[in-house]
Amino acid sequence: IIPMGAWVLKEACRSLAVWRQKALGADLFVSVNLSAKQFASRELIRQIQTALDESGLPPDKLKLEITESAVMAETDAAVSLLTHMRDKGVGICLDDFGTGYASFSYLHKLPYDTLKIDRSFVSRLGKDEQAQRITEAIVILARNLHMQVVAEGVETELQRQQLQAMGCEYGQGYLFASPLTPDDAERLIDAQQARAATTP
Repeated sequence: IIPMGAWVLKEACRSLAVWRQKALGADLFVSVNLSAKQFASRELIRQIQTALDESGLPPDKLKLEITESAVMAETDAAVSLLTHMRDKGVGICLDDFGTGYASFSYLHKLPYDTLKIDRSFVSRLGKDEQAQRITEAIVILARNLHMQVVAEGVETELQRQQLQAMGCEYGQGYLFASPLTPDDAERLIDAQQARAATTP
């Protein structure tokens, strides 16, 4: 997983850098999931820096997504590593928020700037009042902490509308696109920009 993770970092940064050179999505950023083993690797900081240096991607266009379980074993080391990356401008995202038993205690220890609402809550919007209230609470928490919030697993237009009404800034899921190759992603970005340019 270590060499695979390094390759993913490089490819993600390289792809976005290429799109930026083509004047596609100047405001886009790329998010990369880090596994627990990657996070524990002493090579991680070097791998991240190499991916940024070789691609020429500005650090603030990269977000690292980390689950709570990945940082639990070595909290002090995690604080040091994440603070180092944040100080360089890299975004830090807490993935699957709301599913771990100590999520709230980690919010003040670690330098996160984004919370991701787990798909288990999003999938029950419109069906389960408790899931709706939890989702709303996460959005309010993120906004009060001046953090961005992303909803995972958005699959229906109703879910999108409900999340938008709550003030959720970003969403990901099959409603927007299925997993794409870099070439297909580039075509999608290009098409969306062209549509936006012609919309009054």
